[in-house]
Amino acid sequence: MREYEDAYPEIFATFDDYEAPEELAAYYTILNQMEGKPEPTYSEIPNYSYSPEPETEAETMITYDSGTEFSDAIYKQDAERIWAVMDELMEVLHVTQPRLYNGVLNQIRGL
Repeated sequence: MREYEDAYPEIFATFDDYEAPEELAAYYTILNQMEGKPEPTYSEIPNYSYSPEPETEAETMITYDSGTEFSDAIYKQDAERIWAVMDELMEVLHVTQPRLYNGVLNQIRGL
């Protein structure tokens, strides 16, 4: 690597200059390709303050709490599993209580 640095001193002279990061990025990309280094994976790339954090388990937990027995039962449960149960319930309503089923769907569509 030192031989490349010696060959292009003007690039490395601007290393501390904030106007040259694009040239440095291009230089290191070419250098990595020449040396056969693999591209970094997503986990190797650091997150910056403006980067969203990767989705965690906590983000799929239900936090709705109206104080009812139902909301108490689903609070902090996995949302995907709760939606599967709700989907089953809606299918049962569709067959047994079509009027109630349509009323719920109309209410949801009106949100």
